[in-house]
Amino acid sequence: VGLASAIGSQWYYYHLQQRPLALWGAAEANLMLNAPLVDALLLSAPEKAPAKKPSAEEPRERLMVGQEHLVVLQRKDVSTAPGISHLRVCLAADSSFDWDAAQGDVQPEWKYGLEFNKGDAMVTLLFAPNCNRALLLDTGASASMQPVIPGIVRFMKEQLDD
Repeated sequence: VGLASAIGSQWYYYHLQQRPLALWGAAEANLMLNAPLVDALLLSAPEKAPAKKPSAEEPRERLMVGQEHLVVLQRKDVSTAPGISHLRVCLAADSSFDWDAAQGDVQPEWKYGLEFNKGDAMVTLLFAPNCNRALLLDTGASASMQPVIPGIVRFMKEQLDD
């Protein structure tokens, strides 16, 4: 009975993760769940092109999203922050996504990001609270995370000066 329950549980959770794994990719999802280093990012509004080259006193890290440049205004290590384990699990849980949501006409305003780093491998996931979307910067995969965006935003606000 115990073995049957364990197999049934594994099967159940395996099927709950199929769509998120297909969306993000197995290697990327593995990093989201297991990377030892996780940084939270606070992002600026997009710039069409970098204004001027930052001076040595003001280095500005930028992320390229399509043709837009987002400036990283703040970066903070959240690898051991309260709630990060739950957030990681949400990123691979089927119930965290609104699979029927259309992209819509709302232009995503990428405000937050999470960077998952495991030495030789890294992925960056961006969040646009204005339209409840998440974007895997490395592959361009995007989906509505409407069911969990309020919790993600709350976590990010607790960690960052926003």
